[in-house]
Amino acid sequence: MITAADTGQLIVYVTDDPIDDAAVASVMDMITGEDKPVLIDASQARSCFELEQIIGRALENVFQRTHRNIVISNLLGVFYDSSILTRRASQSLGRVKTVLGSLVDNGVQVAVVCQRLSKDLGTRSHFMASLCASANRVHFLRRM
Repeated sequence: MITAADTGQLIVYVTDDPIDDAAVASVMDMITGEDKPVLIDASQARSCFELEQIIGRALENVFQRTHRNIVISNLLGVFYDSSILTRRASQSLGRVKTVLGSLVDNGVQVAVVCQRLSKDLGTRSHFMASLCASANRVHFLRRM
């Protein structure tokens, strides 16, 4: 369980199944504390650049002490958009990871839910490994 009293941390939850409401609810239930987690559904972003802005706003809210627990679902989905050059998507993911690191440094519990894709992602195949490498913990979700 993640508690609000803990220091900030980034936890990545990886699933082989499509991310649905049940998977997100399961992760949100694992977060305890006074503050209800704020959900950011990254699949609603039209591009990785828009997602950067959304997550950046979450960082701004941290300084106002409005968000202490954040769950981000489908984080990597927008980075796999082939209409954006891999290099630009990779740079955008790097900036998002920097913001996530700043959130954690400011005591925020960040839980990210990602689907591990089985299709060939080509030059983008390292995105999941890169995100997991920056996490404090990685968990693999299994359907029961």
